[in-house]
Amino acid sequence: MSSISKIGKSTFTVLTAYYLNSLEIPFLIEELDPFQTVRVLVDDEFDIVDYFNINKYLYSDSFLEIDEDKSRIICNSSIWNILISDLLTNIDPQANSIKFQDHITTENINVS
Repeated sequence: MSSISKIGKSTFTVLTAYYLNSLEIPFLIEELDPFQTVRVLVDDEFDIVDYFNINKYLYSDSFLEIDEDKSRIICNSSIWNILISDLLTNIDPQANSIKFQDHITTENINVS
């Protein structure tokens, strides 16, 4: 058995959030996983912005539609030092949600 432990990306995102919280560093979690695992794990303890409706993701052709005006209102309501993004596996680095990150903060932790 290896001495190296493996954890999933959502677990890593949550652990990073708790660490930043313990240091009192303002952060926002960006949930880019349609299964909303991070939201379930933190149970509304931290601020989370998301773009997904799981049914729309599973049953339509559209992918990661961003309502930038709505997202700006959510993101501009507070000052964030760091954005932690729980990314969907194999997300395109040119996806609108990735490009939009710099509108939130310039310090991004992308977990994929």
